[in-house]
Amino acid sequence: MAEGVGVISKRLFRRSWRPFGAGILLLVGLVLAVQALAPVLISSSIVRDGIERALSDWTGHDVRIEGPPKLSFWPEPEIEVSRIVVTKPTPAGIRVLARVSRMTADFRLLKAIGGSLEFRDFTFFDPEIFLLRDEEGRLDWAQEGGLTAAIRSAVEVDGRVVLDRSLDVAPGDVTINNGRVEVKDVATGRVWSGRGITGDLDWPRLSQPASLHLTAVVNGQALQLSGSSGEPLLLLAGRSASLELSLNSDLLAAEFAGTADLAKGGFLSGPVKLSTPNTQAALAWAGVPISDLASDGRLSIEARLLTTERALRFDELHLTTEWMEATGIIDLLLPQDRPLRVTGTLAANRFDLADLQAATRPKPDGDGKGSFLDRMELDLRISGQDVSLANLSLTQAAVSILRENGQSRFDLVDGTLGGGDMTGQVITSARAGKLTTDVAVSVRNADLGEIFETLKLRGPVPHARGSLELTLATTDDGWSGWRKGRGSFRMTTGPGTLAGLEPETILNRARQGRYQPLTNPEGQDFEYQSLDLSATFARGLAEIETAIIEGDGLRVKFSGALPLTEGGLALSATISRPEQQGEENVLFIGGSLSEPVVIALMPPAIPASSD
Repeated sequence: MAEGVGVISKRLFRRSWRPFGAGILLLVGLVLAVQALAPVLISSSIVRDGIERALSDWTGHDVRIEGPPKLSFWPEPEIEVSRIVVTKPTPAGIRVLARVSRMTADFRLLKAIGGSLEFRDFTFFDPEIFLLRDEEGRLDWAQEGGLTAAIRSAVEVDGRVVLDRSLDVAPGDVTINNGRVEVKDVATGRVWSGRGITGDLDWPRLSQPASLHLTAVVNGQALQLSGSSGEPLLLLAGRSASLELSLNSDLLAAEFAGTADLAKGGFLSGPVKLSTPNTQAALAWAGVPISDLASDGRLSIEARLLTTERALRFDELHLTTEWMEATGIIDLLLPQDRPLRVTGTLAANRFDLADLQAATRPKPDGDGKGSFLDRMELDLRISGQDVSLANLSLTQAAVSILRENGQSRFDLVDGTLGGGDMTGQVITSARAGKLTTDVAVSVRNADLGEIFETLKLRGPVPHARGSLELTLATTDDGWSGWRKGRGSFRMTTGPGTLAGLEPETILNRARQGRYQPLTNPEGQDFEYQSLDLSATFARGLAEIETAIIEGDGLRVKFSGALPLTEGGLALSATISRPEQQGEENVLFIGGSLSEPVVIALMPPAIPASSD
């Protein structure tokens, strides 16, 4: 019984298989027939004219294919053309916009047989694109092509792009092999170039998302670029659309994810990251003239980016350099009739006052040219927990930096030094290729002994709490120009000590002979009650105007000059007791700051006659 059922099943299967198999054979035969007849039914010249027309309609420019076309129909219908030239007429003549050595594209066979050509999945070999950016920032590729028509008609409906179906073409996969792009900026005369461009653009239809992956060599630097957008047509239309970008190279890495608007002025909103191991090299690669504002060390930036037509804001900024870490907010303003302006507030872990001032002062550039980094305007406030100046360390310092119209104002608003308060100001002007700098520094109620010891000053210095006032005017570069500048200095203290300088001990030693060391060899100190010293200086030489030290029943008064660097002392010290009128002892002090000596004990002054 079972055997009979099996025989019947086999017969039924054979009867049903025959028409099914015949259908398959007929379909295969039809495909083979079409493939065999395709070269006869489709003229290569017609396909070439079709792709020439398609490219012209797409770009809106004149397209000429100079090489003979080649058709293949297996495994997919494909056309290959060579020596493609894209041009546009200009008042100066025909301008070449692009050249392609070879290109392939797929097309639909049945539509081609019916006289309707539709191409997709393009591959370009050795393409060259030449762009000209005019004074208003427009590129000479803008034309009335199919892409432009699609851009103009695109609208957003419920989060998706909608446009006329006749314009919603399917570029498919676009592959580039060894491309080159050259952009010439008419306004600046600079030429930006990228070569070795290889990658893919995946854009199924104009109304759908697109993604791009490229490798290229730009200005001698190999890099990788990836990008995607959910609404690429809106992005090209200058409307708000999603955008993700990443750039990677040995010199620079950058990421952005958010929304963008590429209309005039541009708009970006979203988190951004940027890092480089060498800031100077990255600026040079980007074509930005190197500035003191950038070091040759690492730089990384993380922030939430927000741009408007005339401003770019880095909110929630985290900035890391070779010498500091900082958080805050920075705005880059682009006014129409003024240079780039940077404003903002940063809180840093540490920074160097002298380096920061040197980096932000104007440059002695007589013709007003130079890098935009050197000429841009600044309005910054920076605070730091650990701030250095030469060998000094300040705590909880805050500075304000203002630079505009060839002048910078650098204010130390608040700082703690030696347990006291420190403020200061440096104003630098660049005029006719020269720098002039005015410095004012004030230290109040600080441990001056600690400060002088940190500075490693030579010679006897007071150990006391007190105040310092310094002014300086120089034509040299800021802080380092004090040796050539002119200024004034004042120091006042309360009770303190001058180590090894007890006056009466010095007098007794001076009476024994000449050229005695000023400092007492057995360490007798001068415990005084107050000190008041004021002096002026010019070109490294200080002239004492007032110098009075009051002790217990003893007064010492100095006059003369002393060098601030190298050179010999020329001082006189008058030692007296107020209760002993007319009895004064005068010491003449010479030698050097590091090793002063008493050269002579002058005879006491003769009291004036009472007659």
